[in-house]
Formats: sequence, structure tokens, C-alpha cells
Amino acid sequence: MKPLTASEIAQILGTHVAAGDPAALASAGVSTDTRKLERGVAFFALRGENFDGDRFAAKALQDGASVAVVHVWSGEVPAGCAVIEVKDTLLALQILAHWWRKQLDLPVVAITGSNGKTSTKDFTKAVLSQRFNVSATVGNLNNHIGVPLTVLATTEEHTAAVWEMGMNHSGEIAPLCEIARPKYGIITNIGTAHIEYLGSREAIAEEKGTLARALPAEGKLFLPACCDFNDYFRQRTKATIIPVGNGRGLVRAEDLHFDAEGTRFSLVIHGLETVPVSLPVPGRHMVTNALLAAGVGWKLGLTAEEIATGLSGAVLTG
Repeated sequence: MKPLTASEIAQILGTHVAAGDPAALASAGVSTDTRKLERGVAFFALRGENFDGDRFAAKALQDGASVAVVHVWSGEVPAGCAVIEVKDTLLALQILAHWWRKQLDLPVVAITGSNGKTSTKDFTKAVLSQRFNVSATVGNLNNHIGVPLTVLATTEEHTAAVWEMGMNHSGEIAPLCEIARPKYGIITNIGTAHIEYLGSREAIAEEKGTLARALPAEGKLFLPACCDFNDYFRQRTKATIIPVGNGRGLVRAEDLHFDAEGTRFSLVIHGLETVPVSLPVPGRHMVTNALLAAGVGWKLGLTAEEIATGLSGAVLTG
């Protein structure tokens, strides 16, 4: 996020500065954790079942935050700082992220699925980093709090974004898509993770398919060619579907060789030269995740050699 004054943040949130200096500058992004504060951040005092961020707002300002967004404030405001009061600090965080995303001019790749989101994100980041300055999800920041934080951590220096979208219950992907506004989507698979909350794989596909529905007509949706819900997604998206797979699809792996050190294969992309790839990890499922990333690189204009270099040098974090 670019530097914003307290007055500018308040205006975006549809309110006003409740106390302190309206010119206080949030120059270092946002934070929700007083244990990880950079000087000059805007601190959002979130509430949960077992905590109330308002209790830590004063400490956040004392420790270097320049702006605190709270539900209720009482007490003195340190010099050069400001306080903004809102009804819902989580909603305020999401509104600010939604506003900031609209200021950014960059391709956004959103990734969801029952398994493999993080490794697919890592592969996609590694591929796109051959040509772009990539904003990517860090850790598990892929939910209703994490996605806004990830968007707000993105700067005008970034030229592409790769963001994960996780879910536990029905209705959680749609608001993330509204914030992220992706043009490219990856659905890694439809498994049984969180089936205790949604009841069936079909219900999981319906929720994950929210990403497919959110993509624009000029967008691209990347799916494993072997996914048994591909026809279901095809009926629910305006985007072009790009199937990838081992031995089939517009992006595919041929001549696979597995050993303890990793996986080697020939990367075949429709219309491009065939190139060798050496993944740093073993496993057929990892090949599929890498192919999904390769598909994104292809549609964003990278050469086969650039894609292969990115995949072979990928560092997996999950």
C-alpha cells in the first residue's frame, strides 16, 4: 500500500479521524499484530472469540504505529498519531484492501483447491519471477484476514500477483474474489478437505467454483485435465479453460522420471518448444502443480525456457 494519511484512510472507510493528528502518515502498510509492528504502520484492532484488539491499540501507537483503527477509543493519543473509530475493524480492513486493489494495475492469479495451493503458488511465483516482480501469499495468509493483508502488502513496484484463497465453509471464496479481482484462476483439485463443513465433494466444488464464476470473459482458468469436475466448472465460468496434465492437456509433462532427489520430465506447451524440467521435489502430484504454474506463465507471455528455469529453481515453502 502506498503511504496514506489518517484523513485519507478515514475517507476511504467512510468516516473521520476520531482523535489525534489527521495528517499522521501510515507509511509502512498495515498490521493486525502488535508483536510484528513496523514503525509507521496503520494498526487494525481486530476482534475474535478470545481477544479484543482495542485493548492493544494504545500499545501499538506507543510501539510505532502511526494510525490505529479501532471500535472504541479512550485516552490520550501520542503526538503525531491518529485514531479512527469504525463499527467493524475487519470490514474496514477489507474495504481498504478492496480500494487498494483497484489502484493496482497488474495481473492477479488466484489459487484455490482442496490440496496443493501453497506448492502451486510457489511454482507460479517462481515462474512469473523470471519476468515480473511478484507479490505472493506468505505463510497461511489466505483467508478473510490474510487476503486483505496480502493485497495491502502489495506495492506499486509489483508487476504481478499470485494469491492463495482458502476456505472452511460455504460463502468464503466470493468476498475474497471481490477484494482480489483475479483475471487468472487455478483450481488445484477437489478433494475431501473440510468436507465435515460442506457435506460433499459437490458442495466443495460449488464453493471452489466461486473463483471460476468470478473470472472475467478475457480471463483464464487452469485445471488439471484429470479433474472430474471440469465440465462442472466449464458451465460456470466465462473464462477460457486451460487443461494441464501428465501426458494430456494444452500444457503437459511427458517422459517422467522420479527419484529421491526430484522429478524430471519434458514440458510440452501448445505452440512452444519442448524443454526439459527438473523439479526439486518428487511426486506426480507436484508435477501437476508445476504444470498449472507453467500454464499461467504461458498465458502471461513467458517463453518455454523461462518457464522451465522458474520451475527447476522453485523453492517450496509448504
